[in-house]
Amino acid sequence: MGAERKHSIDDVIIDKVGNSFYYSYLPLSISDVNGKTYFDSNCLYSVNKEGELTKVKKISVYHTTNKIGPIRCICLGNDTLYLLITLAGELRIDNVIYKTNDPSNRYEFILLRFDKELNFIDLEMIGFAGFNAFITLRSMLIDQTGSIYISGHAGDSFSVFNQTIEIVPFSSPPSFNEVKSFVIKCTNHEIQWIRYFQNKTKRSQYIGPIYFDHDNNIIFQLLNIKRSGSILFDTNYIIKLSKDNQVLATNFFLTGYTGSYIPLDYLKIDSSDNIYIFIGASEKVVLSPIHMFESLDKDVFCIAKYNTKLQLMYAYQANYDSIVRCIIIEPSSSNMVYMTISYTGNISINGYQFNYQGKNAFCFALCDSNLKVQRVTYVFASSKSFYTIKQLTDIDQNLVSYGIYKAIAGGSGIEKNDIRFDKYYMYGLEKDKNLFFTSKLNPDSLRFEYKQGCIMDTLLNISEKVYDSFTWNVGNQFYRSMKGEDLVIPKIEDQTPVKLTGYKLKGIKNIYRDTLYKQVDVIPHAAFETDTNEYCQWVHVYFRDLSGSDTIHPHIGESWQWDFGDGSSSDKQDPWHTYTQSGVYSVRLVYSNGFCFDTFVKENRINIIEAPKPGFSLVSDKGCIPFETQIISETAGRIIKTEYYLDDSIYFDIPEPMISINTKGNHHISQYVTGPTGCITKDSLNFYITSGYFGNEIPNLKYISVVNDKSILLNWENDQTALISEVRRSDPESGSLQKVFTFSGNTDYFLDTMVETQKMSYYYQLVFVDSCSKYSAKSNIHRSILLYGENVENMYALLRWNNYEGWDNIEKEHVLIKLADNRENEEEKLVLDPLTENYIDHEFYRDESLFRYYQIKAVSKGDEDIESKSNLICINYFPTVIIPTAFTPNGDQLNDVFEINAVGIQDFQVQIFNRWGECIYIFKKGEFWDGTYKGKICETGVYFYQFNGTTIRNANINRNGTINLIN
Repeated sequence: MGAERKHSIDDVIIDKVGNSFYYSYLPLSISDVNGKTYFDSNCLYSVNKEGELTKVKKISVYHTTNKIGPIRCICLGNDTLYLLITLAGELRIDNVIYKTNDPSNRYEFILLRFDKELNFIDLEMIGFAGFNAFITLRSMLIDQTGSIYISGHAGDSFSVFNQTIEIVPFSSPPSFNEVKSFVIKCTNHEIQWIRYFQNKTKRSQYIGPIYFDHDNNIIFQLLNIKRSGSILFDTNYIIKLSKDNQVLATNFFLTGYTGSYIPLDYLKIDSSDNIYIFIGASEKVVLSPIHMFESLDKDVFCIAKYNTKLQLMYAYQANYDSIVRCIIIEPSSSNMVYMTISYTGNISINGYQFNYQGKNAFCFALCDSNLKVQRVTYVFASSKSFYTIKQLTDIDQNLVSYGIYKAIAGGSGIEKNDIRFDKYYMYGLEKDKNLFFTSKLNPDSLRFEYKQGCIMDTLLNISEKVYDSFTWNVGNQFYRSMKGEDLVIPKIEDQTPVKLTGYKLKGIKNIYRDTLYKQVDVIPHAAFETDTNEYCQWVHVYFRDLSGSDTIHPHIGESWQWDFGDGSSSDKQDPWHTYTQSGVYSVRLVYSNGFCFDTFVKENRINIIEAPKPGFSLVSDKGCIPFETQIISETAGRIIKTEYYLDDSIYFDIPEPMISINTKGNHHISQYVTGPTGCITKDSLNFYITSGYFGNEIPNLKYISVVNDKSILLNWENDQTALISEVRRSDPESGSLQKVFTFSGNTDYFLDTMVETQKMSYYYQLVFVDSCSKYSAKSNIHRSILLYGENVENMYALLRWNNYEGWDNIEKEHVLIKLADNRENEEEKLVLDPLTENYIDHEFYRDESLFRYYQIKAVSKGDEDIESKSNLICINYFPTVIIPTAFTPNGDQLNDVFEINAVGIQDFQVQIFNRWGECIYIFKKGEFWDGTYKGKICETGVYFYQFNGTTIRNANINRNGTINLIN
């Protein structure tokens, strides 16, 4: 370890909701002069989906041993980023310093938490292991409940959350090649379960990263190594565990090779929970009896797909003439499959031959769900370089990859011409360094839109943010712009070619071409006119719009903005305006057709002549005939003459005359004011005078009715003469009618909420008052209906009520309504004699209910059908228990069971006892006793019962007695 450690990306986490990416990176590791203290500058990076670095978090770690590996586990759960590292020494992050216990003999597992902006939250020590445990924490996941799943392998016991994980080593001390793999689930700092895996041949065993499917089941690979002569044979297991540690499915395949084994990182799960695996070996791959791949002198690489039951669906071999560096498969959201392939020779997959030009090659391949290649994009480098890709994912149908570009030792580094790009893809590379980079497969990343203007045209740059600068070739003109800038150009000719070039890092570029065509004429023309150019002060001026355009924007439309020159404005098309000061004014109109603006101005063209300000009011504008009032002048300015006309016929020529009116209805007064310049200004006023009441007008109170069992509604015919409506109601104590409410306006109803509709019947009367405080006659007295009833031994309901009063000389009828238990649906209606005030309901009782609702309504048969409803009453059934004295369980279908009929009982339980006091049967409401005990008919005899029930009023009811069983 120490200074010779290479730069590496340990893990990449994708946040598809926020379109962000997180990865851990170990850029530097050095040792001190004594060779005992080791320093790691571990870093967390956050990158947006355009590949731009948004934040870096540095974590400094000081070790006391060189047995510590880089960061291994990073995961995202519940909007929190978790980082798990191994430490023997000291950790520093922000202002926090953490030191481990006994750093010379053990290392600790430290779990750090960050928010999605990489702000540090906290850390905790979750476990520890001795240096000889050879433990590797392979991966970590967090589910939606916050439970932590950790995979790894170890050769000796270790501790997690203060609980010891017992592992018995094969030998002492343990060997790195004799480890046991495990998966642990922890919830609330406690281990829920642990699943062990061990190679019985005492050879090496390794576990791959764990993954969640869409049901939070856990899927992973397990590798067991077995040696036979000079060849190693691996048994590779694919295992699916439930979150409760149940094995749901397994499968395995065999690989044989003489070199180093293939890593277990290349397992992917698509949106249908199918599984893709990249498999490699130097000699042979055996997936099934019919899927055996073998090569005599070259490595064997293949790609396999398994369904949710881990059954092999298909497998394809990658045929090649040289070494395949790596293949990564990422199933996309549409179940298309992306692959990144690094190779140095001819290669074909599923019948598709990839392009090779004698150099190190790297490509993105888009395949369907059967790995049929649909599209390929290539990158070629010199023989001194190769690629290692760490992560590949699909977000918003854009392919994003994360990885490292490495220069082979002894090479001269990356030169400008070492890499060639096709026109759609950009990579960021830095000379002589391994570099994290991103790329996008998006052919529409470079685009612009043409917006025609009135004087200048605009090219809107709608390219993606991956570009830093742009050049434009518009016809024979050349322009430059930066990120986020649009291009404003002179108006184009009828047809103009445009070439847009986007640049990203060190001259890497993309090109987009289009041709601009001149659109129809969009220039608007503003204009307006007035009837004359000279007006009197205080007189309305009408401005008539004459603007126009050949083309109107389909979405924005037209707009007008007027400036009348006196500080006033309007956005109407044809406005009216009144000038309050004399003088000469300039008027401006700005007209827009949605594309451009045009302005039309009449300079010093509107001449306003001095004139008096008109205005008047009345001492009173409400009353009844005969009506008198006085005009109050509110004019201003120099006045020669003031004139008034009442209803365009009666003339007054004094400033504030008295007027008299003897006819009811609408009336009109006009005022004309003449000034010394000859200008005449005008004002007017409309008002209404009523005839008033003479004491013989009877208000039409139509009906009163109980509403919602809490209020009484009054409805009457509106009278325009009425200034005030006065409602009178019978007093509960004296019975006399008293005023309870008065209100003004043209109201035709009143809701009385200060009543007790379940206890009393009320009388109401209505009186109108005119604007002269004169009363009308009194309306008919109306009486509300009060309904009450009683239950007569559950046999019938006795109902009584008072007749509705108020419809004199009008035929009426009473209707009895039975309502359902929901108080809304009418079950039955009975039309009764209008003079009837009682009724006996012999169909009162219903087995399926505990009560019955009733209501009475009176219906008028006059010119219009109107009705008045009573209060709603509920009559409960009496709790009644009917218990038989004998039954005969002989199967003749007559009295075969002991059954209790209970009325008004919401629940009960019955216990049956034999003569020795033993309880032999229990049944509840809706059940019965069939005379059996333990499946056999009981003997003839006397048995005892105990009945315990609860009434609908929650009262207890108990009965004891005997029942004769007769066979």
